[in-house]
Amino acid sequence: MNGLPALAWGRADRGELATVRQLRELGLRPAGAQPVAVLVFGHRQPDGLRPAIEYASLYRIAEAAPKRTATPAQRQAIEKALAARRTCRDCGQEQDYYLPTSERRCWPCSEAADARGHDGDQAERGAVDVVGDDESDGWWRVVHDAAMRAEDPHRAVTEHDVTVPDATGADLDDPGAGEADGSVSVPAQRTELRATAPVDNGAEAARDARKLDPLDEKKKGPEATAEPSRIEDDPAASAREETARAVGQARCALTRLAHHHTAADLAGAERARAGRLSQWHADDRAAEQRQRAAEDTDELEGSLR
Repeated sequence: MNGLPALAWGRADRGELATVRQLRELGLRPAGAQPVAVLVFGHRQPDGLRPAIEYASLYRIAEAAPKRTATPAQRQAIEKALAARRTCRDCGQEQDYYLPTSERRCWPCSEAADARGHDGDQAERGAVDVVGDDESDGWWRVVHDAAMRAEDPHRAVTEHDVTVPDATGADLDDPGAGEADGSVSVPAQRTELRATAPVDNGAEAARDARKLDPLDEKKKGPEATAEPSRIEDDPAASAREETARAVGQARCALTRLAHHHTAADLAGAERARAGRLSQWHADDRAAEQRQRAAEDTDELEGSLR
């Protein structure tokens, strides 16, 4: 093969020719020497199919050079590095396989770390959802109050106009009803609507309302001059308020449910990946052991011939 003679197993002179593995066992190495022949051998496949044919280069033992050996310090450093690759950084136990270099955790510690990460992500998302509910409710109250003041800028400012729900859902009452209070908690993303002048200023309230809905300037007829009492007691407005609140709660519930399913899917996929990788390592070790046993058997049979 490639201009070199092909020798079957047992026909090569063991005293003159050797493969790289056999040279290594003798404490030698090719050291740049060219192969002089090719060894042809076969071994039975693990699945019981026909034997597989493999090839190995043969070198002259007389042309081989002594194998370089590591110093004691180098061997100690190599053993320490290999042991570190098998030691889990969380539990400190040395495994019989090399750990992933990205995290250096064994499978139980890796699953526990993933579970802690998913739980923390779910808690953080839940807190964001709760804050989002409070902010959306407070935002609706600011919009509603501004719209009511725009309908009748000259009506008296009531306690309801200067209260905004806080983070717990309770109303923050302004002790000085009738005056604007800059400490009223308005959602951060809507601070551009906070009044900078007294609340009873009709021009400022109307301008804020026009920012919300430019179509308010085109409203004409009896609705534009409705009395405040009729607006506050309007059942349609109450129904719209309840509907908007129900829609917001349903949207938040669906968001939490989607986050929960996403975290569960990620955890399941991670466990499946860990199982597949562990099985792959086990199959690889078993195949390597079978191959070594077959090579040792073939070598023993060749030496007995």
